[in-house]
Amino acid sequence: MRHDTIGETGIREALKRMGADRRGIERAEARASKGVKTPARGLIGQPADPPSLKEVTLPKTKTASSITANPHTWLDLNPDDKHAADHFMFGVLERNYNGRLNSATEFATVKLQPVPPVIGGPLITAERAEVLLPADADDRFGDPFVLAAEVDRMAVAGKPALLCYVTLYYPQATRLHHAWHDARSFAERLADDHEVATIVALHAPHRAGSSNPVHAHLLIVPRVLNALGLGKYQHLFCFARGQKELARLWDEHRRT
Repeated sequence: MRHDTIGETGIREALKRMGADRRGIERAEARASKGVKTPARGLIGQPADPPSLKEVTLPKTKTASSITANPHTWLDLNPDDKHAADHFMFGVLERNYNGRLNSATEFATVKLQPVPPVIGGPLITAERAEVLLPADADDRFGDPFVLAAEVDRMAVAGKPALLCYVTLYYPQATRLHHAWHDARSFAERLADDHEVATIVALHAPHRAGSSNPVHAHLLIVPRVLNALGLGKYQHLFCFARGQKELARLWDEHRRT
C-alpha cells in the first residue's frame, strides 16, 4: 500500500500560503490563557479592554469574514461555556469549518512552527515536540508530519473531525521541563487509555520577547491507531461535549 507523506518543500510551501498572522495568534493565546474567549469576529479590531469570560457570548459558528490566517479562527474554541476551565483550551478541527477547508497537516505545521524555520534548518521550531503513540502503532507515525498527512489521507466522508485540539497553559511555570513532563504524561495517558496518538508541542513565548505564558498544544488524532492503522473514531475527541470530560481528566491527571 502506498502511503503519501509531506516533504520539506511541501511543508514550506504550505506555510508560505498560510501567511499566518503570528502576532494575532499570540494575542489569542494570551486571552485564552486568562480564560477569555476570542470574539467571533476574529483577531482584527478587537476592543482595547476585552470582556470577561462571562460577558462573552459567541455563536457556535463564525461568519465567513472572521476566518483569517490565524488558526484559532479555523475551529470553535471552548464551545461549552458551562465547563470552561482555567488554563485549558479545547476545540475540534473539522475538515470544513464555515466554508474553510482545513487539513491536519496545515494545522500541525503552524503549531510545530511558532517561529518560521530558517531555510536549511530544522522544520520544527517549537521549544519541544514529540508524538505520543499507542503501543501497537507503526513507528513511522513518530514523525508528526507523517502522522498529520495520514490523518488527511485517511479522512472518512461524513466524519468531520480531523484533530482534537487542547492547549494547556502554565502561567506559573519556572522550569520548562516541568511543563513538558506535565503535558507529555497527559498525552501518554490518553494513548494508553484511548489508543489515540497525540502531537505535543511546547511553546516558550518568552524566548521571542512575548509576555504570553508557557503552554503546550496537544493535537489529538480522534481515531484508534493500532497495527492496522487508523480505525474507529473515539467520540470523546470528536465533539464539543468532550470539553467537559477532557478538562476533568486533565484536572484529575494533575492531582495524581
